[in-house]
Amino acid sequence: MSLRTRVLLIDGSPSSLVWQLVLLQEEQYDTLTTSSTDEGVRIARNERPDLVILDASIRYADVVAAATELRAAEATRHIPILIVLGAGRTRASADFGEISDDQIVKPLKGAEYLHKIRELLGRRRRGGGRR
Repeated sequence: MSLRTRVLLIDGSPSSLVWQLVLLQEEQYDTLTTSSTDEGVRIARNERPDLVILDASIRYADVVAAATELRAAEATRHIPILIVLGAGRTRASADFGEISDDQIVKPLKGAEYLHKIRELLGRRRRGGGRR
């Protein structure tokens, strides 16, 4: 079993998924991926990643439902959720306030993206939970 940090990426865009996957693997994160919110919830329950990154470019209602389900389940409610919003979707950040730990807006910039990830993982390790 790996002692490395595990990140679950849920993103419906193959190019975005690959970009994030490469970036996270370069940073030595173990990375699980899926393009389906339903499968992402199942993976989170079974694999218990240290962080879930959920791209809101997937059908919006599915993203809200997946994040809500992860928050409601005892097994996954402690896992931080980072929502990736499409450019121009900044108003949507209010919709995710109660069901995510943070949001970031595309286009993603590597340094900012990694900073958000480290911040969320650090908060979890310190026992700070959700903000």
